[in-house]
Amino acid sequence: MIQRSRNLLLIVSIFTLHAAANDASNTPLDKPKSFSYFAIGSENINYKESINIGGAHFKTDTSATNSVLLSGARTFISREMSFSINAISTLFPNHVDETWRLTNTIVGPADLDGDGSADPGATQVYEPQIVQTNRFTYSRVSTQFLMHYHPDLWWSIDAGATYSLGTFKRFSFNYNDVLVCDTAQRDCSGNTVVEETFGEFSIQAGGSIHVPITQDFLWRFSALVGMPLFSRIENSLYPELDFDSTSGWHTEIISSLVYKISENVSFGVVYDFQYHYKDQQNQTSNQLAVYIPENERIAQRAGLVGSWSF
Repeated sequence: MIQRSRNLLLIVSIFTLHAAANDASNTPLDKPKSFSYFAIGSENINYKESINIGGAHFKTDTSATNSVLLSGARTFISREMSFSINAISTLFPNHVDETWRLTNTIVGPADLDGDGSADPGATQVYEPQIVQTNRFTYSRVSTQFLMHYHPDLWWSIDAGATYSLGTFKRFSFNYNDVLVCDTAQRDCSGNTVVEETFGEFSIQAGGSIHVPITQDFLWRFSALVGMPLFSRIENSLYPELDFDSTSGWHTEIISSLVYKISENVSFGVVYDFQYHYKDQQNQTSNQLAVYIPENERIAQRAGLVGSWSF
């Protein structure tokens, strides 16, 4: 059963792309201009799950590429304080293949000297075995609120919260090992659609820098780390169960380069890297152990972004 933990969380300290904080017309005492932004691009999600059940170790590692939309705004309250609201949404989730493997299948004792017999004291040899394949989609929406404190105009201390809602869908199952199907008590016809929804409210903190490379080019870099305060996972196979562990953490790094087209309009590119980790969870339904595997998610996003001041 597949988590898709909570994740999500997308931390988008996003694109304080072009603040007039770096405009040569502003003096250190001026309040920078507030601005809005809009970005469109592509995201690559690498998702890994692993779980131990009765000594058997199952693992999956798959990647999906989707189109993504980002938008938001930053408002300066004073020269020292500002806040931002950022949103992200998957536009068109793609279907990809996913493979589950039993990674500790014993194929025999070690024969290091090649004489056809097991060596004394040699360890057993393990070989991954495919036990299940299916199709997989991933989509996510999130809204983030951040406060920014500016000790100086070229850098800030950032802190805030994000609410995210993500969905995994798995379908077109093919079970290479009938025991996997029987143990999971699933429809072995392969026609089942399994949907897993995860909602999360998380907090994060970090900082960012804003460096004018030239009069017209601005480079921005930011980093955040966070943890969930509330998390809930629901799976369509077990609608009576809610998994609500808040164990785990996440981090994000964003870098952008924009060009000042006019006094109030900028255009550029952005790259966003996120890492999310979630511990394994388990509950019992009808005397059957149900697991949300330990999982990791790496998200990389790149796109074009435009911003305008007001």
